[in-house]
Amino acid sequence: MKWWKLTAEQGHARAQKNLGIMYENGHGIPENYPEAMKWYRLAAEQGDTTAQRKIGNMYDNGRGVPKNEKEAMHWYELIAERGNSSDHYTLGIET
Repeated sequence: MKWWKLTAEQGHARAQKNLGIMYENGHGIPENYPEAMKWYRLAAEQGDTTAQRKIGNMYDNGRGVPKNEKEAMHWYELIAERGNSSDHYTLGIET
């Protein structure tokens, strides 16, 4: 955890995403959805599609944020635009 946080604080998207996963799922640290969202957003801003999907899922399920399908769709659309077939499936787009 210590090294992930240090690396994440230095701006590394992969570390930020992984730290978000740790906070979301309580891996080695207490579960903390707002903290997970913070780290996912930082990674997502750098184009990390997994972090973008995680943000969409959190809005879709109301985990740590108010449930917001419109906001969830925004994040799913961002990654679907990159051609990810699983995200096309989430959006109901035939490829």
